[in-house]
Amino acid sequence: MAQDPDRLVQTLDNLIANALESGSAERPRLSLEVRQGSAVFAVADRGGGVAGEHRSSLFTPFFTTKPKGSGIGLALSKRFMELAGGSLSYSERQGGGSVFAATLPVVPEAETREARDGR
Repeated sequence: MAQDPDRLVQTLDNLIANALESGSAERPRLSLEVRQGSAVFAVADRGGGVAGEHRSSLFTPFFTTKPKGSGIGLALSKRFMELAGGSLSYSERQGGGSVFAATLPVVPEAETREARDGR
């Protein structure tokens, strides 16, 4: 992902758009934190959540429950995160709704500087 920041932006944009489309009047909650050497960007909504029978298909290409959805957004987002050495996960939000968490390994500043300087 460090090599392709556009993919990170596309992933985060997709997660936020999905949360906004969840049907909740409450705005999505966005958070960013570092846990055990990884940066975790989470998007939480208060929509209807994901039905149990659909959870195993969430990241399957072309699977959707939306009338106008293509079913490609979450599948691509998960693939982008994995290509960058990270992951994308779903969990139920306590009190109702969904949480999608995009996790990427944190690159130490020295490695970032070396890559930038071509060492």
